[in-house]
Amino acid sequence: MQMSVLSKEQRIEEIAGMLGGVKITEKTLEHAQEMLQCAIP
Repeated sequence: MQMSVLSKEQRIEEIAGMLGGVKITEKTLEHAQEMLQCAIP
């Protein structure tokens, strides 16, 4: 298994993919960004 550090945008896209599945919408991206903002002080 290989791991790499993700940029902020890549992190948002990965979370959006987990939330929305195959189809990533603007709303899914907004929710993912909000989750990251709440998680990181």
